[in-house]
Amino acid sequence: MEFYNSDALISIKELVVHLTEDASLEEKEKLIKRATSSNQITLFARTYGRGTDFICHDPIVAANSGTHVIQTFFSEEFSEEKQIKGRTARQDDQGSYSMILFDRDLEKFHIEKVQIEDIKKGKGFLTLEENKGVEGISYSRTICLMDATCSMFHLLNKCKNTVDIMFECASDIVKDNQIISDSFQIQFAVYRNNDSGEKKLLQSSSWETKPHNLRVFMNTIEVEGGLLNEAIEIGLWHANRENERENITQVILIGDAPPNTRKEILSDKITGRKLNLRKQHIIKTN
Repeated sequence: MEFYNSDALISIKELVVHLTEDASLEEKEKLIKRATSSNQITLFARTYGRGTDFICHDPIVAANSGTHVIQTFFSEEFSEEKQIKGRTARQDDQGSYSMILFDRDLEKFHIEKVQIEDIKKGKGFLTLEENKGVEGISYSRTICLMDATCSMFHLLNKCKNTVDIMFECASDIVKDNQIISDSFQIQFAVYRNNDSGEKKLLQSSSWETKPHNLRVFMNTIEVEGGLLNEAIEIGLWHANRENERENITQVILIGDAPPNTRKEILSDKITGRKLNLRKQHIIKTN
């Protein structure tokens, strides 16, 4: 925000937007999609460097080597830097990455001024081995996966409140111990069953570091549908996909019914061709 409001940005400020962690889900989706358009500069909080897909659909950008990502801080873990690099060149598209650092920000890494001057002159480069002064940070990424069918009517609000309280407590611990805010992330996802239709079969939030943002999403979730067994397999399929993008620490599963059987998954009663194809994919991969 300091850079966004600085004089350095005045000449091009009309091309710049700033997305913070406090933005609404609608605003996040809009600005993330817009970020890969031509004549567009978007400033993101560091939390968007993990798990956010910046897919380029603009032919002008694609014809000019794709989306360029600039990292303006030195990551305390190489995994974070790797994730930020991975925000561009998505799905075999072209893209590029660079890192621009403020020399004073490197002091906490015990990087000497002489090293910085050498780097400026092209005589060296920063490596994680030079980061001797910062204790390693562990990242926790939790998916809370919940049954949201009608049988969970009496439990849904209680579970949402419990997740909310847990997130608040964890965030307080992170803050009190001066740990970077994105070290603890939660995604809330709900599954139902085939009678709810494809759009309601699975719903998930983005990865959140702010309890308020997760609460806004959870407040939109209501119970619906559900016949006998539930589509737990769809929920776990989603968790596996998220884990492929970036490692998940744990999955918390909350439900009151077993998953659909193999026969039910392949049943002709499944609504929608896309849903049927998705379920067949699950069968093949298992």
